[in-house]
Amino acid sequence: MIKLAIIDDEPDARSVLRALVQSYCPDVQIVGEAHDVPSGVGLIREYGPDIVLLDIQLGGQTGFDLLNKFLNPSFSLIFVTAYDAFAVKAFEYCALDYLLKPVDPDRLILAIGRAEAHTRKERTWGRRSASF
Repeated sequence: MIKLAIIDDEPDARSVLRALVQSYCPDVQIVGEAHDVPSGVGLIREYGPDIVLLDIQLGGQTGFDLLNKFLNPSFSLIFVTAYDAFAVKAFEYCALDYLLKPVDPDRLILAIGRAEAHTRKERTWGRRSASF
């Protein structure tokens, strides 16, 4: 089973993402949700998700601040945000996709499918080690 974490400061956005993942991605288990950088870092370190759905703005910090806490992340990264201006920077952090809110369910399904395939490939060929 593929493990997924949702990190977004908006409860409604987390709820929508949770509902979409649960409805359309049966091979994905949501291991937790976080609302800011400290809780997001803790969630990732505790559960080791395969996929992280990450917002750009997280209260007074950003998703990039969270990513800077991981030297060599072992998870697939999908940004889900209302801000289109950060797309280039997101791909500098090796994001697999960059989805704009409101989320198109078909785009989310496609992005998670790509992340699942990437995770399975990593498992088959040997996942790079995570540095925390």
